[in-house]
Amino acid sequence: MAADSLHTQPLTPFGIPAPTPAPRSLNPPAQFVDNGVCTAIFDSVLADTVTGRIPHFATETYRDSVAVDLLADTIAAHTVVGVDSGFTRGIVGESRPDFPSGGGILTAILMLTLAATALNGQSVLRALRAYCNELTGYRRRNNAFDDNTRVHLPTAFLLALAFIVFGGVVLYNINGRPATASFSGTTAAMGILGLYYLFQIAVYSLIGYSFSSPEGRRQWVQGFAASSAIAGLALAAPALLIVCRPEWTTPMLWLSAAIYAASRAVFVVKGFKIFYHKLRSLLYFILYLCTLEIIPVLLIYRLLCFLTVVV
Repeated sequence: MAADSLHTQPLTPFGIPAPTPAPRSLNPPAQFVDNGVCTAIFDSVLADTVTGRIPHFATETYRDSVAVDLLADTIAAHTVVGVDSGFTRGIVGESRPDFPSGGGILTAILMLTLAATALNGQSVLRALRAYCNELTGYRRRNNAFDDNTRVHLPTAFLLALAFIVFGGVVLYNINGRPATASFSGTTAAMGILGLYYLFQIAVYSLIGYSFSSPEGRRQWVQGFAASSAIAGLALAAPALLIVCRPEWTTPMLWLSAAIYAASRAVFVVKGFKIFYHKLRSLLYFILYLCTLEIIPVLLIYRLLCFLTVVV
């Protein structure tokens, strides 16, 4: 009888289907009275305790508790697919390698050079104006105002130092970032560039003394100092980026090469104006280009290639 009550609608003693109470009704079912024994309560318990159904005669507190348990079982039976926020994935952080070894000292040298240039801003601006006049103009003789346009020695030394410091950083990385970059290698490149700078001044003074007038020699040497000073200030940004952002080394090297080539081209044009008189002087000018502008640069390049491997 209990099993039948699970699947069939109960009947009254007169064979009429008994009314079914509401699912959450608190009234007990009045049915199945046979031989004076009422079995409705037992059949109701069997019928209402089927999985997933709350007995309709249970108290409200019990029904709410069972409903919560059923909801929890339903949620647990389903796999909740969430959105991966990505905080558990990614690239493992690692410390940035110091470039070069002792990079703090190199950075301090670059910053001190920039600070010294900035603190002498007025003198540097006057020197740059004078240098621009030296590069763009040419006079066969002195005028009465030459002393007022000449660059003072401390300022000229500061601008030459900027060229050597920033140019040395660029030269050390001429073939890209060395595999074993070192602070000693960078300072060695600065030293080589400094010696080449002094060599050029000495040779230009000697050639000017031999083939030109004192004023022509002075203008030529001043033109070299002017082109180097302007190039040195322009190389400050590429040199700093090479040190601080090694991944930008290749584009900064191309930019540095363009700056240096432009400054040398202006200086060569200045020298051509000073020394060219007749057609035969063109031959001497070509010899000068090969001897002082091309061969020394190639030798320094080979020396720097060797330096980046050894030092």
